[in-house]
Amino acid sequence: MGRMERLGRTEKEISRSRPWKKTSRTKEVVFVLRTLPLKGFCLLSEEIAEKSQALENIQRTHENVIEGKLSESPIKFFCILYASVGIPLALVTVGNFSKFTADYFSSLYWYLKWTSTPSISIINESDEMDMDEESYKAPLYFLMAILLLFVAFCALIFQQTDTWPFADSFYYCLVTAMTIGLGDLVPEMEGSSLALSIIFIFLGLIIATMCIDSMAIHYIEKIHYFGRNIYGLGYILNALGDRASSMKEWMLKIHNLQDKYGLTSEQLKQIIIGSNRRRREDSQLSAAHQSYTPDGFFAFIDQ
Repeated sequence: MGRMERLGRTEKEISRSRPWKKTSRTKEVVFVLRTLPLKGFCLLSEEIAEKSQALENIQRTHENVIEGKLSESPIKFFCILYASVGIPLALVTVGNFSKFTADYFSSLYWYLKWTSTPSISIINESDEMDMDEESYKAPLYFLMAILLLFVAFCALIFQQTDTWPFADSFYYCLVTAMTIGLGDLVPEMEGSSLALSIIFIFLGLIIATMCIDSMAIHYIEKIHYFGRNIYGLGYILNALGDRASSMKEWMLKIHNLQDKYGLTSEQLKQIIIGSNRRRREDSQLSAAHQSYTPDGFFAFIDQ
């Protein structure tokens, strides 16, 4: 017992000689235990407040759109003026730019095709290509590839500036370029990011309009000529052969007809053979039915 009493007395003396260590540690533990829930609650409350504010803004916008609430009459007048003047002007501007862009990409497509095909590359670049406007345009798949490459390039840029995944960035760029604009993803509208968004939206509208116009022209023309008798093209080829001034012009006109009617190479070959045979028959008939003109008379009464 004496030994135990001495040990207890020694422990009390040691603790009495260094009371500040236990007290400070206890205070630290109590402070940490008290502040951790408070910090977590503060962070959680801030997140809840942000989400509630966003939901409130969405709800207010939704109610204004559904019920048509605009605050004041001058704002209503400005919206009417902007919608009646600004939107048609923007559509006309984007449409004109899309036509210029389509001509540029069509020239690029035919240049690549002529340089890559030996049979076509022998045509001099200085020669004027007498082609129809519809046949000169680049095919639809080429323009769609241009649109997807543009969207993918802009998606890579937004992936770096807004730290989005590539799938979200590609989704945002495609939805914005096609004028859908759901609003579920919005980039940062500050500084260079705002300027980049404006440039992307303008160029995306031009390229998307170019693809939509080309698609409309392509399929409307196909529907227009759908079901027509392609064997009547022999007479057209006869007329083209009479007006063609060179072999190059003849081949270009045949190429235009092939694109317009959607002919295969075998069908075009059969039509050309029939056209040549019909031309020989017509020339023989015209030579056999020539009228006799006697000497001394320069004209007949019925001519």
